[in-house]
Amino acid sequence: MKRGKWPIPKRPVRAVIITFFALSALFGVTALFIPDIPRLTYFLAGLAYSAFLAVLGVGICLRGPKAGNQLKLMMLTCLLVCLSIFVPLVYGMVTQNYSASLAASGVANRIGLWLIHGLLIAMLIIAGLGWKQHFQRGKSPNQ
Repeated sequence: MKRGKWPIPKRPVRAVIITFFALSALFGVTALFIPDIPRLTYFLAGLAYSAFLAVLGVGICLRGPKAGNQLKLMMLTCLLVCLSIFVPLVYGMVTQNYSASLAASGVANRIGLWLIHGLLIAMLIIAGLGWKQHFQRGKSPNQ
């Protein structure tokens, strides 16, 4: 692969199918070794999760280099917000002002939850744009 070229699958539907079967095999094998779980429910949930991850991952790859820049920007935003929450936590522990530390940890949990949801929605949008671009043009951006 050339330097700077985004790894885009030439046959994305085939890549989704291969990824789906590989992830499904992982769930099928692990279901045998985890005690006290409903194996059928675990395996069916694993199949759904495998399909979701396969379509999402290949969709992000289909978006091309734009997806990398968008994901980097989102991760940088999450990092800055987490650092702004981490400072009051450390301050509360150093000064032994535990009420400030507990308040900051509650805020950290709430903001972290919203960041994870926002990041998931953004990734779904990026993957959807990648699939839309693929089906509209019928080819990947590097071709």
